[in-house]
Amino acid sequence: MSKSIIKTLLYDVLCAITAGLIVGTAYFFFQNSNGFAPGGVGGLATITHYLLEIKELNSNWAFWMVAFNLPIFILVSIFVNRRLGIILIIYIVVQSLTAEAYELLGLNAYCAKNNGADFEIVFACIATGVVSGFGFSVMLKRFGASGGTYAISSLIKKWKPETN
Repeated sequence: MSKSIIKTLLYDVLCAITAGLIVGTAYFFFQNSNGFAPGGVGGLATITHYLLEIKELNSNWAFWMVAFNLPIFILVSIFVNRRLGIILIIYIVVQSLTAEAYELLGLNAYCAKNNGADFEIVFACIATGVVSGFGFSVMLKRFGASGGTYAISSLIKKWKPETN
């Protein structure tokens, strides 16, 4: 491998790790602690986590994020673009591990329910959007993708090119 290819690969991995850290931080501190879900596959993972928690089953948000996204990203790496699939896998694993690490460290998330004011949940929503949006923008700018919904659409496009 040439130095240029290695340098580009390292930059790609660094971008994916940075974006995963940023989005994982937003999800831990603002989203997960306030009981709302993002869009897309991450939203499905969050809803699954909360539904299992309601039934008093031991549910782990990070597990569901990886469980829902990993098979999709593996298919992308096989059928669409190997490099993009691997980058998305790195991103989702870092994102999930970041949220888990904060929990294991015992850090306190921002919880609007504890503060009692209605505007507090609005703050949590805005903070999630701003912080995670910055992480998503890193992924979108570098790779044109930021998660499972894009990956699903790329698979559909691969198998049915006429689909818009």
